[in-house]
Amino acid sequence: MLLRKLLTNCILDNRVLRYEIKAFFDKLLSCTNYKKWKDIAIENLEKFENLEEKRNL
Repeated sequence: MLLRKLLTNCILDNRVLRYEIKAFFDKLLSCTNYKKWKDIAIENLEKFENLEEKRNL
């Protein structure tokens, strides 16, 4: 269930799993300084809330 929130377009190519990281999470994971994760989360809070609303429909 957690992977469904993080990943999209998952394809098994022989023995390699190819995937894309969903919007918002890509910004968070691409930041190498974990201390900035809070700021990134706050800046993208509206997008994250929209994802949750769509999931609950």
